Amino acid sequence: MQNAADQGRYLKPFAQILLALAARREKQNALAQRLLRELTEEFPSSTLFASEYAKAMGLPIPAEMHSN
Repeated sequence: MQNAADQGRYLKPFAQILLALAARREKQNALAQRLLRELTEEFPSSTLFASEYAKAMGLPIPAEMHSN
């Protein structure tokens, strides 16, 4: 999975999502934050990635993201 997240072409975002969720579950906050930041930068219109990144950073989630 890590190989796909690092070097993948088509499955890279999917692998990053799975690794970020696993990292959050395992309390590997720095890894989760990095992966979610990368996803947020790559997909700026995704409120889901921005919301998960905010949670991983311990930041409040903006109200407009709660409904998505």
